[in-house]
Amino acid sequence: MSYRDLPEDLVLQVSPAEVRRYAIAQGWQRVEGVNGKIALYRDPRSDLDQLIIPLDPGMDDYGTGMTDVIARLAERSGLLPIQILDDLFNSSCDVLRFRLDEPDSRRGSIPLTQSISLLGAAERALLSAACSVIQPQTFHPRLSRAEAEQLVKACRVGQTERGSFVLKIACPLDGFDLETVVSKPTPLFDKIPEPEPQPGSHGGSEPFARKVTSLLMRSLGRIVGAIDSDKTDSLLVDQPGQPILSVNLCEALLAMQPTGDGSLLGVQTNWSRSFTAPPDNEVPRSVLLRSDVFPEIEKVALALRPSKDSKSSNFIGLVDSLMGNPDPDRRVEGDVVFLLFDADETIRARATLNADDYHIAWQAHGAAGFVSFRGKLIRERRSYRLEEISHLKQVAT
Repeated sequence: MSYRDLPEDLVLQVSPAEVRRYAIAQGWQRVEGVNGKIALYRDPRSDLDQLIIPLDPGMDDYGTGMTDVIARLAERSGLLPIQILDDLFNSSCDVLRFRLDEPDSRRGSIPLTQSISLLGAAERALLSAACSVIQPQTFHPRLSRAEAEQLVKACRVGQTERGSFVLKIACPLDGFDLETVVSKPTPLFDKIPEPEPQPGSHGGSEPFARKVTSLLMRSLGRIVGAIDSDKTDSLLVDQPGQPILSVNLCEALLAMQPTGDGSLLGVQTNWSRSFTAPPDNEVPRSVLLRSDVFPEIEKVALALRPSKDSKSSNFIGLVDSLMGNPDPDRRVEGDVVFLLFDADETIRARATLNADDYHIAWQAHGAAGFVSFRGKLIRERRSYRLEEISHLKQVAT
């Protein structure tokens, strides 16, 4: 460990360009005429407050010098040095924090299955927002647009944080570019002076990732604002200047629903300092979804979802669980849960089978094999149900 309790191995990985960009975003001004292996910045409010940023990571005292810089930035901002270090590694990212605050999560952990569900729901929320940036509409039949999937692949999951359970996702603004080549030419020589970084310099155009994170936060703000104002019905119609809500986003939020009295889901963003942050009066930095707003979100999702075709369709999937009971002839019949594979998600759907079909499902379950059948898939409040099952059989593998 280096002094000030900062991990020395991480401090040595900090890029001078990122520190300079961070300092400029915080209001520090470059002092011209200083050459060599350092960059000098001053606080415009006090000429005595200065930052000496080392420019050569190969210097023997690079770690010590960079630690001093991080400490000075922390003193001015009121943050801990370790928080500044974390911001520097994510300075080119919009960082979303999904905070699950419920009785069972306040020690910083949640059940494994719940964490998997939370991560999947956060992914769907990002995909939903990305698809809505590309084509605003109330329902996206598929969330598999190339631009949306590319954004999610570029995102990174950060370390968990104390204060309930926090899922941190870093969305890089420059992780990919849909219009230009991502790769950059390798410099022919080392030590080429870097141009002074400028916050907000993306050729004047807002990065796709920023459009996605901004739309997500605006959508959450609209949902909570309408529900708290007893105007839930207003979410079902387009409002001037407001984002169009999608069923997909509502269902992603429902999958993150907290449980217990006084529980809530908090979504917060720290905007990247590599691009100008949106005004707080236009895009909220933090939105709290209390447990009591989720029943209203569920009503919105049901109202926005288009009615499904009631015709029978062909399905293929796995038998997830068996919950039957013996009939008077001691043959087992009853409920079965199938895993159906959709392009965007795995759907669990419950069906009630007669004894003959239940026996086929039991055999497939024991062999971990696939089954095929015809039936009607019906969307209910938070689940799917299958009706009119026919032609059930195991699929040879």
